[in-house]
Amino acid sequence: MALLAEGMETWLADVKDPEGPEGRFVRVDVTDDVALRRLIVEAKPRVLVNNAGGIPAGRSEVEILDLNLRSALVATKLALEHGARAIVNVASVAGIETTPHRSPAYAAAKAGLIRFTTAYDGPARVNCIVPGWIATPRGLREAAAMTDAERIAAGPMVAIETITGPCVTSSLTPRRGAASSPCDEEGAQARSLSR
Repeated sequence: MALLAEGMETWLADVKDPEGPEGRFVRVDVTDDVALRRLIVEAKPRVLVNNAGGIPAGRSEVEILDLNLRSALVATKLALEHGARAIVNVASVAGIETTPHRSPAYAAAKAGLIRFTTAYDGPARVNCIVPGWIATPRGLREAAAMTDAERIAAGPMVAIETITGPCVTSSLTPRRGAASSPCDEEGAQARSLSR
């Protein structure tokens, strides 16, 4: 993880086992407010990266909205109450596209996360990275299971390093108002919004 490489104490909270170096791993469902509060109180993050999300199989649109937007807002509120100085929200180009999406709630949640970032006017630095499909281990497995036509329709994947670099920069840079659109070698784009 890029933040680990910067020497930061790093906690990873997820409902699944990690697939790489992660710092301190804690199994938690971020849609469980009590568990999320317990984690934030214990970790007292200086930097919070809201990266939980996705479209879990079998979940309702309301549950997808809860995972992809409400949990990030709750985590941000709790982290700010416990001294966070920087928040990095990871949204998705699904939140800025105007085409149909297989999960309207996911697209709406990511649009909401982008707007939450730009509307925030508090003491912490808040940024939002807006990537396309990220080449995580899970994303690569999903791509491998697709037909050629589905992979073409999904577009190029964004290299994980294209996301982690802006996460580090956004969390460590003291200035406000920066915006960038990093591209990886394949031309897949990730946008970065700051407030």
